Amino acid sequence: MKVSERDATGVADAEIPRKARDDGGVADGCSHPSPFPLGERTINDAKLDSLVVASASRPEVAAPQSSRGSRLPTKHRIKPMMLGAHCSATRDNNFGIDRAVELGCETAQIFGSNKLQWKPKSYTDSDVQSFREAREEAGLGPIFSHAIYLINLGAKRTKPEIYERSISSLSSGLQICDLLGLDGLVVHLGSNYGLGLEGVIDSVEEGLSRAREDSGSSVPLLLENTAGSSRLIGGRFTDFATVFDAVDDDRMLGVCIDTAHAFAFGYDLTEEAGLDLMLSEIDSAIGLQRVMALHLNDSKVEYGRNLDRHENLGQGHIGYEGISRVLLEPRLVGIPAILETPGFDGAGPDKGNLDIMRSLAGRLDENPEVIAKRAKQRAARKKAKVPVAKRVPAKAAK
Repeated sequence: MKVSERDATGVADAEIPRKARDDGGVADGCSHPSPFPLGERTINDAKLDSLVVASASRPEVAAPQSSRGSRLPTKHRIKPMMLGAHCSATRDNNFGIDRAVELGCETAQIFGSNKLQWKPKSYTDSDVQSFREAREEAGLGPIFSHAIYLINLGAKRTKPEIYERSISSLSSGLQICDLLGLDGLVVHLGSNYGLGLEGVIDSVEEGLSRAREDSGSSVPLLLENTAGSSRLIGGRFTDFATVFDAVDDDRMLGVCIDTAHAFAFGYDLTEEAGLDLMLSEIDSAIGLQRVMALHLNDSKVEYGRNLDRHENLGQGHIGYEGISRVLLEPRLVGIPAILETPGFDGAGPDKGNLDIMRSLAGRLDENPEVIAKRAKQRAARKKAKVPVAKRVPAKAAK
């Protein structure tokens, strides 16, 4: 891939050490055709309209329950679904709040620490005060932190040094959430090193329990599904049932669904049956009330490819209709939906993707393909304004 290509947080996949990657980063282009020809109504437009109408006509539903009972706080479980994005977090933008406001987010996600470093970020009292005041003024809903990419809770026997660092990082991440008043920490559990989940479940259980105890935090910890192979923990949602049972159904343990990961793993979200299969499996295994956040991404790779390659909404293999079906699914009411798309300009989630999300959720009366075309034109103009480095004349080259 090109080094200039970046993921949702603005870091190129080529910059991430191979050992630090989970399932991979952003890949080169996607040839999936758009289902929305410009300037004309199509059968896919009509399908989207019918999805919106059907959702609007459904009665209000209570937060889903299961045999496991209610586990997580429901203070943010309100209808309609809150829409937002992962935002770059620096002191200059109040650690992501200013960017969230600029994009018109209702919910957001940030990195509490550098995603490629073990050392946790240090926050001054002034930093914390500025963040909390900016968030209150913005009126944002839930804000999550994503744990660093280096964590591997399956490494106790294979790589004990990595394991101990992982527990320490997870504990620090929870403490940062407490400090900033965040609503949850999203984490990938890591690799099973070919031992299967059964071979590392004691390692995962101990790691989660120690991180919780060491942090002294009661912030929800959200386990994110992966796109990858059988060596990765959490591709299939039944993996999480085993984890939850191992930690005695920790009330503050939840799940974050990533649509691109689910699609690449083998849940066909282009079809209603595929979405139903995924949600039914989650409900049976852990209970839908365990789902506390949604990473809404299209996929650059085809169904079942086991590669983590996020794409802008409607530009990948899930497509507009599949993404819209997820947004309008009544079993996911009130769950914050957060973009981690590469952005039309390659700099992370942008206005184009947020507007497409609003359109597909039935909250913006505009064709998503028109929005995408405008976003691409905007990105092209922005790129054209970037000065090009002077080239050495051929005759001067040695």
